[in-house]
Amino acid sequence: MNQIIAALLLFGLVTAVIVPIIIGSWEEITSNSVSIAEFMEIQQTQNGQILHLISMKQEPGSLSLDLMNVGIYEIGVDVVLIDGIAASYTLTDQSLNPIDVISLNKIVLLDVTGSGSTVQIISESGKLFEFVL
Repeated sequence: MNQIIAALLLFGLVTAVIVPIIIGSWEEITSNSVSIAEFMEIQQTQNGQILHLISMKQEPGSLSLDLMNVGIYEIGVDVVLIDGIAASYTLTDQSLNPIDVISLNKIVLLDVTGSGSTVQIISESGKLFEFVL
């Protein structure tokens, strides 16, 4: 009889601990999910973002890239990485005016502090552009 009571108490304790964990995990999963329509919109935007490397100049400690957006959507730059490490950068138009987005069919200059073998640009929509230097 004591073993049955002990087993029931243990089952109750395990249930009391596991149920809130499962509920919290489910809430975390559902709060970070996107609808199918949102996912399709993100995919459409990413597929419409095409960035070409026109020219590149590498000096000790810095890189300059001439880029052209030949896609159908403007590209907002979220982060620039050199060999996978975040780097500071400036984005300017051909007149050297600072800009926030890469407009369609215009050459822009991306100056990056640092040097390495690859430059990765992650757009605001999450698309990754990678250029091997």
